[in-house]
Parts: sequence; C-alpha cells; structure tokens
Amino acid sequence: MYEVSVTREWSSAHYLRDYEGKCAQLHGHNWKVEISYRRPELEKNGILVDFVDIGKALDSLLEMLDHHVMNEIPPFDTVNPTSENLCRWLFEQIKERMPAGCPKPYRVRVWETPDACASYWEEEP
Repeated sequence: MYEVSVTREWSSAHYLRDYEGKCAQLHGHNWKVEISYRRPELEKNGILVDFVDIGKALDSLLEMLDHHVMNEIPPFDTVNPTSENLCRWLFEQIKERMPAGCPKPYRVRVWETPDACASYWEEEP
C-alpha cells in the first residue's frame, strides 16, 4: 500500500455553538491540515497522486479560511466549526477540486493545537 500526504497551516478564529466552556467564546488557532491519499498501486508514471495538484486544491480552500472568523463563512455560518466538521468539509471540497480521475482522499486530519487533532475518512463500500 502507498500513501502520500500534503500538509498546510493557516490561522483563523472560531467559536463553538451549543458548547459549555471557554471555546464558546471567539478565539483563534494556528491550524494545521493533512490531506492523505492511499492506494495499493501507483499510476504508470510511478506517482500515487501529484503533490502539486493536492497543494493547489488545498491552497484554494485555505485562502477562504486564513485570517477569517470561520463562523462567518458558509457552511460554518450554520454548521458548528468544530475540527471534526472542518475535516469533513475539507474532505468533500478537496474531492471536488482535484483533477478528473483522481481518487478521493483517504483521510483528512486537522490540528487546532499542536497536540490535538481530528480525522475524517470514508469507509470503503
């Protein structure tokens, strides 16, 4: 099995709805995301998924989030901007932004602190 991953970092603020605690207040994070692809075989050229394609897709998404309040950006204006929900949103958005024929990501991980992360992946049918 082969796996490739691309990571990026960005800064943004959020607050959690329906939450008892400090995180119900507006606060910021230096976030980190990792997008991973996994497959048993490589393409004919020896590449699993092009790092450049992953980076471009991810950078276009993070431009929307960097130095913004996530609660003001759809879908997080109605969906609670938890790390878990952010993982799923990034997973779905990356699928749409990658070139035709590219497999879906294996997993998306989001860290909101250096020692706390959430992950999202889809079970194979």
